[in-house]
Amino acid sequence: MGREIDKQIAEKMMSHIDFFDSKREVKGIPNYSTDIAAAWEVVEKLAEVCRVFIEIDDGIYYVRIEYQETSMSVAKYFEAEDESAPMAICRAALKLMEDK
Repeated sequence: MGREIDKQIAEKMMSHIDFFDSKREVKGIPNYSTDIAAAWEVVEKLAEVCRVFIEIDDGIYYVRIEYQETSMSVAKYFEAEDESAPMAICRAALKLMEDK
């Protein structure tokens, strides 16, 4: 499941289409869902247009993304949780991308 999430993050959010060969096989995609440095790239990309909140409570990471299209529109929230910070970040990011 992790590499599939990494692929989705790369394709839908990070625009790393060049990481796929002609057969659409994954090659060289960062481990967004397991590596905090790679996941932080996702946070930085999100922070360009959203507010990102990350909390930990009793070993569970909670990620909340607040997105507001215009100053006049109502903010939308996308949340995820996991025992791993990178996975929680990726899951919340994918929820945002599914809404777009």
